[in-house]
Amino acid sequence: MENEELKEKIKKQARTIKRLKRKIKKLEDDLYFKNNARPNNHKTRLRVKDIIKMYPVAKSTIWLYVKKEKLKAIKNSARVTTFNAKEVDKFFTSIGKGKSNLSIKKTAKTALEDKIKQERLPSKTPKIK
Repeated sequence: MENEELKEKIKKQARTIKRLKRKIKKLEDDLYFKNNARPNNHKTRLRVKDIIKMYPVAKSTIWLYVKKEKLKAIKNSARVTTFNAKEVDKFFTSIGKGKSNLSIKKTAKTALEDKIKQERLPSKTPKIK
């Protein structure tokens, strides 16, 4: 009876560790994408969704900056608006949001790694027959 409970506990911990490893992998992929999605990768115009991926800012905040004329929007058609990549990068760097998404992701990754360390299987697991 006790062995079966122990087996179940070990299986549950193993599933938790696998799930947390997948989360870390996803965060690492997101971090890589955000670092390499900067305007210097030959994109001269950015859409709102691109800006959101690159900087820690919400869609509504971008439109607020447009309304206050801090960012200049280029209207391409009735439903497509773009922004000059260099102007966007210059603006967000000047207000201090230039690379802060990098530190946010590193903090999240560190927190997940700490949780994995806490939930690791004991180093001396009893032998199950």
